[in-house]
Amino acid sequence: YKFVQPPENLGKPRENIVLNVGRFTKLKRQDFLIKIFPKIKKEVDNAKLILAGFPDGRHKEFYEDLLKKVEKYKDIEVYPNPSDEELVKLYSSAKVFCHPRIGEHFGLSLIEAMSQGTPVVTYSSGGTRETVSHGKEGYLARNDEEFLKYTVNTLKMKDKEWIRMQ
Repeated sequence: YKFVQPPENLGKPRENIVLNVGRFTKLKRQDFLIKIFPKIKKEVDNAKLILAGFPDGRHKEFYEDLLKKVEKYKDIEVYPNPSDEELVKLYSSAKVFCHPRIGEHFGLSLIEAMSQGTPVVTYSSGGTRETVSHGKEGYLARNDEEFLKYTVNTLKMKDKEWIRMQ
């Protein structure tokens, strides 16, 4: 299992990469991340957004619409169907893992991100509030405004504070 090994760059600063991993469906809310990305860029001008995941034939229209929205941004990338090796590289390169689904049952991608030293921003609902300790290895947002605030705050953290959160 690729995610058991800690990343080689544990304890070292990372680029301002915001990562999301999941099936490309409306429930996972990748479109929300695209929507708030200009606000993130306003605060952290060198931020990048990476959306990695798996197209779902049942949600083809959502995925195609997502690709169209991404076209107008030079700092947003989409990685369809990543291998486990690619996911490990993405997780271990990101500064923050954003999981905007509300009411996620468990959130395996959060565990994978944290295993690679990536702090998490998610919602305080469903099983994710049992997976993430607010302020320790990530943040639990109560609404979209807090989600944006915690994402920006994580990107702007001083290295020492961010490394402690790893």
